[in-house]
Amino acid sequence: MLQNDLNFHVNYHQYYVHYFQDYLTLAVFFYLANAPL
Repeated sequence: MLQNDLNFHVNYHQYYVHYFQDYLTLAVFFYLANAPL
């Protein structure tokens, strides 16, 4: 039971970090695209 919860937590954390990195990449891209040069 504990092992399953731990695996779920690790998988969720990896998914969250991956999603956040994608979001951050898009945010930086749009910021640079719209930034006054």
